[in-house]
Amino acid sequence: MNGRVAMIPARLGSERVPKKTLRMLGGKPLLVHTIEAALNSNAFREVYVNSEAEVFRQVAESHGAKCYQQPLELSTNKVTNDQFVLDFIEHVACDVVVQLNPTSPFIETEDMMRALAMFDNGGADTVLAVKEVQIAGVFKGRPLNFDPMKPMPQSQDLTPFFVFCNGMFAWRAATFRRNMLEFGCAVYGGSGTTQHCVLDGDAALDIDTEQDFRLAECLWQSRRRRSVTAKCLNSGGQGREHVERDVPSILANDGVGLNDLHDTNHPLANIGDLLERGSHTASWSKRIIDSPSNSVTVISQLPGEGNRRHYHNDWDEWWYILEGEWIYEIDGREQRIHKHELVFIERNKVHKVTAAGRRRAVRMAVSRADVDHIYLDAPAELDRSNSE
Repeated sequence: MNGRVAMIPARLGSERVPKKTLRMLGGKPLLVHTIEAALNSNAFREVYVNSEAEVFRQVAESHGAKCYQQPLELSTNKVTNDQFVLDFIEHVACDVVVQLNPTSPFIETEDMMRALAMFDNGGADTVLAVKEVQIAGVFKGRPLNFDPMKPMPQSQDLTPFFVFCNGMFAWRAATFRRNMLEFGCAVYGGSGTTQHCVLDGDAALDIDTEQDFRLAECLWQSRRRRSVTAKCLNSGGQGREHVERDVPSILANDGVGLNDLHDTNHPLANIGDLLERGSHTASWSKRIIDSPSNSVTVISQLPGEGNRRHYHNDWDEWWYILEGEWIYEIDGREQRIHKHELVFIERNKVHKVTAAGRRRAVRMAVSRADVDHIYLDAPAELDRSNSE
């Protein structure tokens, strides 16, 4: 048996949202959300990105997926889904191929497993994702589920109908080939057994326009807040975790008294001048960049000062050491960091930094201004330091 393979199509030529699959959502490219969901499901023998562009090979391989490089003639807007799926299964052996479109970043393991179960338990040859719509609808001017000669029904009394979602398709490879030979098309099932997997809520989103992308960003923020709240509640209600988001308050709570966070985004910034002007006897910070994608802040602290033990659940950050020495504690392990060294912290890594030596220590923190800081100490026990 050749097993099940996930195939994620990706191309650079999106017309309505340029380079859509590489655009950032929640701190990582849109494509990466789908790669991670497929890999985390443990449902596939292999996960492939299917594209003509070398940049997608780099993204795929750096996140644990493989890349199938399709012929250039299959990369244009005129090529159909039938054509590039057939090309893929002719070159990648599989019994079932599941196409996961990166424009639906909220499809989860449960959705994939329900679709795959239809091949095992329902004898499906094709599985198509749909969403349920329970409102009054018309098609070519004709009512679908209501009588225009009768009073308007309550929406819950309407017969629901289903519309296709583009986020997930799945086919038995042998049936797909047969349909292509017989009909010249296969995506919608042809002569085989077709079943429908209903996607609910966020999973049904398909990003086609800028408005869709803005909606996806709102959904991501909402899901992130729910995740952080659930994590805090699961700590047992003992106050062992709490979340802070307001950077000025974070800095003040950490004992950094002089903070300039507003004069930002100049085309040129001279870090040497900033260090020369900055105090050697009091802690201070100066934000240099404040954009939707990045925040860059220079933080100067005195020996013994630093930040509180915390982590970020959905953001990686890094620091470049400009002066002095720091002791970095990352997941319980301490390391002394010196001038000109760069420290990278992955999301969910618990960390704490403390200025060491006999004089001020200065670090340049690169993160984002609205990142959740999740603290592990009860508020009454918190040591005074800085975090960003």
